[in-house]
Amino acid sequence: MRDYKKDSGNEPVYPYIKKDHVESYFLKLNVGEQALWVKFTYLRGSVAKDGVADVWAIWFDRQHAQIWKTSYSPAECSHSGDAGEAGKAPGLRFGTAQWTGNRCSGSLIGEAGEIRWDLQLTPLADPLFLLGQDFLYADGFPGMKILSPLPAALVNGVVHVNGKEIRIQNAPGMQGHNWGRKHSYHYCWGHCSAFEAEDPSVYFEGFSAKIKLGPVITPYLSMAVLHIDGRTLRWTSLRKAASHNIQSDENSWSFAFSDNDFRLTGKMISPQFAELDYVNPDGRISLCRNSKQARFDLELLDLKTGSARTFRSNATALELLDLTDRRVG
Repeated sequence: MRDYKKDSGNEPVYPYIKKDHVESYFLKLNVGEQALWVKFTYLRGSVAKDGVADVWAIWFDRQHAQIWKTSYSPAECSHSGDAGEAGKAPGLRFGTAQWTGNRCSGSLIGEAGEIRWDLQLTPLADPLFLLGQDFLYADGFPGMKILSPLPAALVNGVVHVNGKEIRIQNAPGMQGHNWGRKHSYHYCWGHCSAFEAEDPSVYFEGFSAKIKLGPVITPYLSMAVLHIDGRTLRWTSLRKAASHNIQSDENSWSFAFSDNDFRLTGKMISPQFAELDYVNPDGRISLCRNSKQARFDLELLDLKTGSARTFRSNATALELLDLTDRRVG
């Protein structure tokens, strides 16, 4: 088992895996009424025996989302170096897009026009290993691994969208990394480090997923973390993962996590999503509804004192994914 905590979880896995595999690095940031999401994905399987790499970008505003995606062959991609330093990614190059250390740059051209970005991320928190136990990052269950090398960061740089320059100055953001044999059967995932009247080092991240094991579909398995006041509150016990109160529909995710000390309740909802087709190694397509401007209301109740603390944001990442009956081709 690779010691992912040693390299902060940012070392790429795909160079060492010869079987079915999908792996992603992504970042997101919010700036005013707009948001950016960038994703590097590597896929290997029956639909891409030699592998294929994709670079995605979405520019969100309150009216619509502009989507870009370009695919590259293995010959157009490279990786180099070791993560080494905490929170830093090794060198990744997919086409002309690059991810080196905590700097990400690239450009894409498509039906939405042209987008270019050159961004530097400054960590505000230690890497987050959201799966609660170390053995969950070994091969096997669960089929998809999730962690955030930079769960809270300040982003600086520049983005150009169809010729318009947007300067990015200390924007709240994050960087995530996930990999596995295939996408989950169904999941809800949310992240926020842009709460109103809170320091950008305060962040929430959590998920609820259903896994298909042969003909059996599990109930929601859920984990979450809230980082406040320099401490990290965790609801990440595998033993309790199916015990939390979870609700979701095509636009929202609601949850209630409890332990002996705290109760964490929240709801994320978005009127607008970008709809993306994620290809699994076997060719099946998962539909991901992606928002980076969801409304988020969160309450942390101290069960010992009865005091409650509330958090609000209109700049939250919410992703809702379902496996479809569609296949590539």
